[in-house]
Amino acid sequence: MDAAVARPGFWQRVVAFSVDSAVLSLASSFLQPIDKSGSINLLAALVYYTYFWSGAGGGRTWGMRVMGLRVVREDGSALSVTRALIRFVGLLVSFFVLLIGLIWVAFDAKKQGWHDKFAGSLVVADTPATFPPYPVTLSVGPNTSPQRFWAVPVLGICVKLIALIPVFVAFVFVGLALAIALLVLWIPVLTLGTYPVWGRAFLTWAIRWSVEVNAFLFGLTDRYPSPFSADPAVKLEIAASPTSSRLWAIPVFGIVAKLIIFLPAYFLQYFVNLAVGVALAILWAPVLTSGVYLPWGHRFIVTYMRWGARTAAYLTGLTDTYPRIWNWEQ
Repeated sequence: MDAAVARPGFWQRVVAFSVDSAVLSLASSFLQPIDKSGSINLLAALVYYTYFWSGAGGGRTWGMRVMGLRVVREDGSALSVTRALIRFVGLLVSFFVLLIGLIWVAFDAKKQGWHDKFAGSLVVADTPATFPPYPVTLSVGPNTSPQRFWAVPVLGICVKLIALIPVFVAFVFVGLALAIALLVLWIPVLTLGTYPVWGRAFLTWAIRWSVEVNAFLFGLTDRYPSPFSADPAVKLEIAASPTSSRLWAIPVFGIVAKLIIFLPAYFLQYFVNLAVGVALAILWAPVLTSGVYLPWGHRFIVTYMRWGARTAAYLTGLTDTYPRIWNWEQ
């Protein structure tokens, strides 16, 4: 494989693995009543990793998909099921030797762990698949000189949360206003099939402000999130549709149906939230020591916030386009 191909580092893979562990832990909770020995859990892990690492599964586990990673052979081709199985055995060996085989990734020139060397595999940065444009887009300019103070353990986040108290208080009133607005907005949607301009403007502003608060909280920007002036580094666009589906505006039925079909998205959100927690636990260190917000962390957190903005826009009716869980990277 071309040496110029980006090879994700140790910490990116740690975040991806944490998501996979959460997926398997959830499965284990269901299997526990019938699996006293743990053998079924081991089999579930074997099937999970072997399938998703192989070409049949796209070379990407759920965690790798969240982090934009893919596992391939050293020549760039997909892993066969046999090679994926060998990689899983190598993963177990890497665990049994005090995690040395996994930590090896941090120091290896090719970013290979022992399980990669056993299977002749590489983990590379994957190019997201191309999907039709989505009505909600979000980008956040890179913070080239993040404030190191916010990265001081415990103190930084505590001071930031204290500083955000006025924002959290304002959120209570904004939330009440949103509830009232949503109680009114379904009427013109149901009767006329259109979303009122004032409602679209208000909800777009609310989503934008919440995004800016998260951007500040996660360290993507050091600009305090003011409700009166938009942060130029945060660019959120929600395309207006000339018509809105009347189905979702049917009282009770509409919102219940929308919440039900949204269950897969909530499932993804649960695991991504875990990955965000792990990522933030890692990202403070380079900010504090070097004044640098790691590019992979920036990309991942922006993707997470973009997904959140899309789910908010869908649930409030600003768009009728379902935020598909498999194209969340874009």
